[in-house]
Amino acid sequence: MPIATAEPEVKAPTKQEIEDLKQEIRDLLPHYQTRRLELGCALIKLQDMLAHYGKGTFTATTKELKIPHSTVYDTIDYAKAEMKRIKSLSGKRTKSSDDIDVDFNDPEEVQELIRLFQIDIDRDGGKTGVKNPKPKSYQKMIQIKFILPANSRKRIARSWQVVKTDEKAMKVLTWKISREILHAAIRVKKSSGQ
Repeated sequence: MPIATAEPEVKAPTKQEIEDLKQEIRDLLPHYQTRRLELGCALIKLQDMLAHYGKGTFTATTKELKIPHSTVYDTIDYAKAEMKRIKSLSGKRTKSSDDIDVDFNDPEEVQELIRLFQIDIDRDGGKTGVKNPKPKSYQKMIQIKFILPANSRKRIARSWQVVKTDEKAMKVLTWKISREILHAAIRVKKSSGQ
């Protein structure tokens, strides 16, 4: 006689819960570099709600949110790695007031633990061993040195003052100069045999 096993009933998320989480993700997205962990935790929650093999809508939802596929999974991987790191650090805590039980599969509980670690960092002057993840800094500006005769240099400097007041014109000019630099680099490489 077969034995009936009772599986825990999983509560399906409501449309409102999904919409609330999507709005939270929309709010976090502009601050992606500085709030990467929070965004990753929110994406993990969304994935848990919507990813079902063959009939899930997680990928379609992230496309709707205009988040690139690679960014979604890089952010999720980052959040999972941070959760794992925090879990390993939590075993090193020795103060009796630190006895807390954390479900490391729950992003909200992990965020709370991170908040507690941040309080320790602030209180102990950074001696707890937890480092703040720093956002990657991307090069936002380069400087190009033009070698020109003095009279041309002055005319170009005056013209630049006019051009830089129009953002669209500045972008077009920047792309044209960049393209010319790339083409020149290709020509130099070809002529030098690289």
